[in-house]
Amino acid sequence: MMMGTPLSLGETIGARPYPGRACLLATVRGERVIVYFLTGRSEASRQRNLNAEAGSVFVVDADSSSHDPLRHYRAIAGADDWIVVGNGSHVDKVLTSLVTGRGPFEIMSTMSAEPDPPIYTPRIWVAVQRGQPQSASIFGHVSCRPDGGTTRCIWSVDELADDVAVLMTTYSGTVKDVKVTEGPTYVSFHADSATDLIQLVWNCLDPQLRVGAVLVFPDAVETISIVGPLISGDLSG
Repeated sequence: MMMGTPLSLGETIGARPYPGRACLLATVRGERVIVYFLTGRSEASRQRNLNAEAGSVFVVDADSSSHDPLRHYRAIAGADDWIVVGNGSHVDKVLTSLVTGRGPFEIMSTMSAEPDPPIYTPRIWVAVQRGQPQSASIFGHVSCRPDGGTTRCIWSVDELADDVAVLMTTYSGTVKDVKVTEGPTYVSFHADSATDLIQLVWNCLDPQLRVGAVLVFPDAVETISIVGPLISGDLSG
């Protein structure tokens, strides 16, 4: 994950017309926030909603008529002083590992990319320790190599300055040429509030592909109200 002079959030997403699912960690005016957002290229993938329930966020079928574990999952989960955000069922496994003190490395050792050939979507996640703004955030990325093996990577990111974020998407190509990513990247942005940031993210996404986006405030005093503004469907016009 190279730093240098980061591209803007808009430039980065613009270079990834179909980003798939993504985690964005940022600090906005001194407040640490996470944005989880997702897009879909198929009709079934676009017919999804984000539902907030007691501090968790679930990605569900829009009309509750089906359940596909690769498309429907708990994307945001919290317990004790940990919050985990990610793109699949591994979110719960990572959270359990952290809460029980086993750490992310142990659970990562048994994790593989999603079983959706020929793409093999990476499993991505970010974990933050609640109420510890100075503590490092942990990013995880699990992908399938061309030879069929698995690559598992973990990054530890210290506190970020305002207007710099870490973005990790599952894909970096287009709808017709889907490419998996190799991990997170730094991006720059400007937002006066967390709500402005999620709106910026939403506006950067292709309106024909965007499914939803949600804000998480990991350092909020409340133990349940960790979820902020949520966009599900094309609500912003």
